[in-house]
Amino acid sequence: MRRTLLFALTLLLAVPAEALILDSGDGQGNTSPPADDPGWAHVGRVTGPTGIYLGNGWMLTANHVVVSDPEIEGVVYPVVPGSVVQLQNPVVPPAPPTLADLKVFRIDPSPSLPLLRIRSTTPPNNKNVTFISIGLSRGAATSWMGIGGYLWGSLGGKRWGTNKVAGPADIGTLTFTTDFTQIGGGTSTTNEATGADGDSGGAVFAKNTQGVWELAGVMIAVGTFQTPTEDQPPGTSLYGNLTYAADLAEYRDQLITLTRPQCANEVDDDGDSLSDWPADPGCDSELDDSELPDQDQDGVDDPFDDCLIDPNPDQRDTNQDGYGNLCDADFDDDGVVGTIDFGLFKFAFGSWLGQLAYDSNMDFDGDGSVGVLDFGLFRSQFGLPPGPSGLACAGTPPCP
Repeated sequence: MRRTLLFALTLLLAVPAEALILDSGDGQGNTSPPADDPGWAHVGRVTGPTGIYLGNGWMLTANHVVVSDPEIEGVVYPVVPGSVVQLQNPVVPPAPPTLADLKVFRIDPSPSLPLLRIRSTTPPNNKNVTFISIGLSRGAATSWMGIGGYLWGSLGGKRWGTNKVAGPADIGTLTFTTDFTQIGGGTSTTNEATGADGDSGGAVFAKNTQGVWELAGVMIAVGTFQTPTEDQPPGTSLYGNLTYAADLAEYRDQLITLTRPQCANEVDDDGDSLSDWPADPGCDSELDDSELPDQDQDGVDDPFDDCLIDPNPDQRDTNQDGYGNLCDADFDDDGVVGTIDFGLFKFAFGSWLGQLAYDSNMDFDGDGSVGVLDFGLFRSQFGLPPGPSGLACAGTPPCP
């Protein structure tokens, strides 16, 4: 009887490969995205077990999974050396920090997939969840101590399954559990599934109150049965086995800090009472690194841009007056581009780097010569003040 048995935790290591055991049908289905897809394309293989692509070049998996170049939708993506970061468990001071069985790492280049939503609250008991991992085929039916279940079969591919949240658990990493229940009994789901050795890093998705899928957990361990004299046979999944998923609501702040740019971190970073793309006008996209405005779209935020309306990502400013060369034809620094400036430009026109007449201040495009393109830029600024610049020190050199 189950009440006479204890649970033994087992890390979901690859022995010999990763697994997701389904109770529905012959156990060989669910190898293509479900109709209501929570994030199928984001789940890929990492050295046998599974990893989850969060977006913005970041992968998430269990810490005990060996990092290698992940394969996502048939494409292998190189790991960025030195990018692995292990997450910490939440602590209440003065308790010392401890490490969780979770880590992130970067890949470059990265797939063109959107950012995954990360759940901010622990899914409640009986909440429906969907697993996605790269799995073994289910083997033959079996039983032990009167408890039914399945042997593990041959290596399969990515598949999905469902279950319900059974409750929280602290196993050195803060987790929530699911209970493998025979279909038709108790709280079973239509595509009832459980983790098995090798399922580490698998994704657990849950819908929020608005009906939107969010990444809620990462599969890290299973709870198998044991008696004082005998353990559950290896290579089996039995009804009543638990799957432990790291509760990402507990680690969300770290994940956001590590992996999300400011325009996707749900924080009002620029103090305008707006946050994230597309709500904040300073955000060009969910991958923008800043909520600050960048009106010329040159990648330099307005408060740091020496040419606010002329794109100049190099910020070249040879006279260090706080106005970039591209928007500064006021060579005599009298506040307006006039006839004296024209005379100075005329003298330098046609010269190139190394010649006596060459003046880097008049080489607007920085190509080493004062030519036709530079004349067009000068003419467009005639009669106008320099800039505008976003630098507070503009007009008072030296202005970095």
